Amino acid sequence: DTVHPGPIDLRPVPRFAILPTKGTPMSSDAPERAGVERIADLREGDRVAGLAVRLEDLRIRTSRGTGNEFLVGRLADATGAVDFIAFDLPRERMGRLCETLPPVRVTAEAGIHGGRLQCRVGGIELLEPEELSPEDRSRLFARTTRDIGAMERDLRTWLVHEQPDPALQAIARAYLDDAELMDRLREAPAATSLHHAWEGGLLEHTWEVVRIAHAVLDGPEGERLFPGLNRGLVRLGAFLHDLGKLEELHWKGGFRYTRRGNLLGHLVGGAIDLQRRLAMLQDAGVTDELADALLHIVISHHGRLEYGSPKLPATPEAIFVAGIDELAARTAMALDAVGRVPVPVGAASGVGEFTDVHPALGTRLHRGSDRRA
Repeated sequence: DTVHPGPIDLRPVPRFAILPTKGTPMSSDAPERAGVERIADLREGDRVAGLAVRLEDLRIRTSRGTGNEFLVGRLADATGAVDFIAFDLPRERMGRLCETLPPVRVTAEAGIHGGRLQCRVGGIELLEPEELSPEDRSRLFARTTRDIGAMERDLRTWLVHEQPDPALQAIARAYLDDAELMDRLREAPAATSLHHAWEGGLLEHTWEVVRIAHAVLDGPEGERLFPGLNRGLVRLGAFLHDLGKLEELHWKGGFRYTRRGNLLGHLVGGAIDLQRRLAMLQDAGVTDELADALLHIVISHHGRLEYGSPKLPATPEAIFVAGIDELAARTAMALDAVGRVPVPVGAASGVGEFTDVHPALGTRLHRGSDRRA
C-alpha cells in the first residue's frame, strides 16, 4: 500500500539502535530461564537453542571499525518480533537469507542494548517449508483473527447483491466466483512486514478498505457524504486495488517477493490481470471508459510516484480509494506497533511508554494504557 511500495524499497532504512559489536556482552543481570518457545516470552538474559522463527527486514551491514560484514534484522513468530544481530556468517549465506527469508531455528542470547531487548544470534538452521506441520505454522505465522467466511459474505453483499450496475456486478463476480483465487486470498498476507503481514492479512485489509468505503459513502438519500462519487466504482476499486499481491508475494514457507513481484509489483501485475478479465466481459456491458477508470484506480492507489504508482490518482474515485487504503494501512501499523510488545511495558527489557521510531510512519508511537475503550 501507500506506505509499503513493494520490492523496490523506497522507504527509509529502519533506524536500528547501535547493536553490540562482536565480543561485547549485552547488559544482563536477569537470571537465565529455560523453556522459552515464543518471541513474546523472551526476557533479558534468556538463552535459547532451536527457537523456530521467521526472518524479517534483513540487512547486511559493514562494521566501520573492522570492515567485516554482519547481519541485522528481526526474529518473528506469531506472537511478536525482536531485533537481532548475527556475526560470522558467510557473505553468500547472508545474501541467500535476505533473498528467501526462510523459516529457521536459531541459537541466541537476549539482552538489553540501547535500551531495547535485542538478540545476538550464534547459529541459524534452515527449516524446510515441507517439514512445517500445521502446528509449526501456527507458531510461526500469525493469522487473521477475523471470521474468513463473514468477510467473504460481506464482500459479496457489497459488491454483488447491493450493486445495481450489471457491469460492475459482472466484474466483481469474475473474481469472487474464481475458486482458486479466493482460496489464495484466504491465505495470503498483505505484505512481508509492516501491515497485515499475517495469513489472511490480504483478505482482512481488502475487507477493511471496502468496508470503510461502504461506511463512508452509504446512507439515506440526501445524507450521504460525497454524493458526487460513483459509489459502486469506489467499492469495486477498493476490492481490486491490492489483488495483484496474490502474484507478488510468496507465503508458503516465509513471506517474500516472487520473481513477478520483484519485476512487476502488484500495481502493474494487478492491472494486467484485471485487463485480462475485462477482455472476457465485453458482453456484460463493460465499456472502455469503465475499464480505464478501474485500471486507473489500481495503478494509482499508492498515491504518489515516489511510492511506486505509475500514475498519480486523477479521478475523484481514485483519490478516494488511495486515501482510504492509506488510512487502513497506517492505522493497522500504528495499532500493531503499540500492541506488539515482546515484553510487558516497564519490565526489565527497557520497553517504555513510547515505541522506537516506526520505519514507515516516521514517528515514535505512544502505547497508552487501554485502547479498547
